[in-house]
Amino acid sequence: MRTPIPFRGEGKRLLPLAPSFLALALAIALFLPIQQGACAEALPASYDYYFGNLHSHTSYSDGVLTPSDAFKHARDAARMDFHAVTDHGYYMQEATNLHHWFMALEEADRFYAPGRFVTLIGYEWTFTDGHINGFDTSRAASRDTQRSVPEFFEFLAEHSGIGMFNHPNYGIQPNWNDFEYSGLGDAHISLLEVGSGPYRHNIRNERAYRRALDRGWHIGATSDQDNHRADWGTAAPTRTCIIATELTREAVLAAMRGMHTYATEDSNVRVFFSSGESVMGDEIVIDPKALMAGEPLEFRVYVSDPDAADHLELVQIVASGGEVVWESELGQAPPHATGAIGGAYETVVTLAPRSSYNWYYLRAVQGDDDVIVTSPIWVTTGSGIAVCDFAPADAVVREGLSTRVKAEIVNRNKGAIDRVKAVLYETGESGRRAVSSQCVDLTGWAGTDIWFDWTPTAPGEARLQLELVLPGREVPELFQAAPILARGAGITRVLIDEGHNNR
Repeated sequence: MRTPIPFRGEGKRLLPLAPSFLALALAIALFLPIQQGACAEALPASYDYYFGNLHSHTSYSDGVLTPSDAFKHARDAARMDFHAVTDHGYYMQEATNLHHWFMALEEADRFYAPGRFVTLIGYEWTFTDGHINGFDTSRAASRDTQRSVPEFFEFLAEHSGIGMFNHPNYGIQPNWNDFEYSGLGDAHISLLEVGSGPYRHNIRNERAYRRALDRGWHIGATSDQDNHRADWGTAAPTRTCIIATELTREAVLAAMRGMHTYATEDSNVRVFFSSGESVMGDEIVIDPKALMAGEPLEFRVYVSDPDAADHLELVQIVASGGEVVWESELGQAPPHATGAIGGAYETVVTLAPRSSYNWYYLRAVQGDDDVIVTSPIWVTTGSGIAVCDFAPADAVVREGLSTRVKAEIVNRNKGAIDRVKAVLYETGESGRRAVSSQCVDLTGWAGTDIWFDWTPTAPGEARLQLELVLPGREVPELFQAAPILARGAGITRVLIDEGHNNR
């Protein structure tokens, strides 16, 4: 499992804050004007932005030409910093064309130029539940040998590989049983195509991204082209941006594992999302008592595009459940409007985590409707427990009428946790009242459903809270449901005649 980055300076410093950011924060706090030079560096000096594509094909499977052609086009025509050829794995097995796998590796080595252009060879594992790209393994997986999703996860684990969920569009595939949580898979699947091809248009998969995050997956955002024609990188301006220490294979693969990425429909926009020393892709572990006390965290937002025509329309922070917890509408704002510095937008946002497990990502929209989505920052209490689908089963909830409330408890720990006390509370201005409680055993690396009975006592907005008492932990874990509208007892019943179609 990935090691969380400790909060408040404890342990390793991943990305130290630049002095320019400290100057910015102080200026915002004092409501002083900010000099343009104060924000000249979007990233610490040792890091940079690198743009490329992590999903493409050649004639070694169902595309055209060769990996050499793909790398040359991506480097010279698309002017990308990195490019991955990911032909279908079942084309490169002993029973098919195994030699193509080794030829692709040799071609990638010929075009690899550290500091200028990084070449990667991966493969696409195709299965009825969904397609997944694999990277950094000694051979390609195939649907003919890895015949189920768990078997593919085992293959990645055996080879210490990196996985990426491909084109997670609910219209074309079931998305791995709606992103059913697998701890083994989560240990190696690092990325998801928030934007994906095919060909000359981008398909937005933000709904699937949010669903995977809610179900406990730790994955970062990419936007790739799934090229099958000779247009590697030029089919569309969409890019995956990687924040890395240098332009080498090792650094790019490390950034992919660490989810230091964002998905962009603009080919060169710079985005930085951080909190303290943690950046997109990191997990911040807070004291459970700080959560109970409502202590906030500061998030830094930075968006900059070197193209003057690409003005920023909207910036949002999206949180667990898909809730927009902060946004700034900029419209046609000139460069020196509030928060815009020399053509860049930068601000600091204060947010208080609501639950023991939270994720936040930055979403930006440009004037031409290009969308940028970053990898999340997770804020948790370190228990390894997430909760999703915490809501009544009934679409309409009525005062005085019992309804069933479900929650899926995701145990991201490898080991099982037995005898967890789960208490459902209804909260309001007068405090909270216990509705029901039970004990539940949590399977390791999996989700467990739990059900409660709840009867709203009054019409209007109701709020539910789930408290989990884990053995050996002093402070309970807290999770909030989205607000629920309870209808009055006298709600009108409407009968609909579906036997006629009079128009």
